[in-house]
Amino acid sequence: MRTLLLRSNRRVNESDVAEAAESLRKIFESVENLQYNGELPVDLSKPQKGTSWGTLGGFEGAASAEYFEAFGSLLRSDTGLGFETRSRRPPRDPVNAILSYGYTLLMHQCASAIKTVGLDTYIGFLHSSQYSKPALALDLMEEFRAPVVDSVVLTLINNRILQSDDFIEEMGAWRLKDGARRSFLEKFEERMNTEIEHPIFKYKATYRRCIELQARLLAKALDGEIGGYQPFKVR
Repeated sequence: MRTLLLRSNRRVNESDVAEAAESLRKIFESVENLQYNGELPVDLSKPQKGTSWGTLGGFEGAASAEYFEAFGSLLRSDTGLGFETRSRRPPRDPVNAILSYGYTLLMHQCASAIKTVGLDTYIGFLHSSQYSKPALALDLMEEFRAPVVDSVVLTLINNRILQSDDFIEEMGAWRLKDGARRSFLEKFEERMNTEIEHPIFKYKATYRRCIELQARLLAKALDGEIGGYQPFKVR
């Protein structure tokens, strides 16, 4: 998230984006200093309360709030699409509609990679395991939200590939029209097939391949083949 803010702010040079990036840096420092002592929750009905897991969740929530508060400043102001904050169910503006659609596509990509390496998509670490909730896929996709989906959203809106007449509002919720959905899918696939240097293995790989590599790293960490899971980080 911080990398996307810094990169995109080179174009718009907004002070609130720079401030959000700095806030994220401070939150990351707090995460690095967080110690896990194997503590058990005092109240089993509230497993996060008073635990390092709960503290970590609080950091994640704070970081997301800072990020999405600044995200709107990266969008062209003359599009008329509107974006104030992240809203999921339902998406209350067109930007949230395509963010949600993109995250759903990304979640399926992560679930496929997880199944390929033989792990269970429904047993996660940070996302709670609930009926029909692919918790592990939701965990894995966190590393790819900004460089894949958010990047695609910025490209589609700032280049006017998607405009206000590409969306429909129904009972306070927004969704893409069929033709616009195809445009999104094309850009999403283009992004997934973009080659970058993998930050750990240092060779060229598409984002789709990077997702599979991260799933394999997770499997190796769980099997004890490597000392711990190495997250995907872009610079």
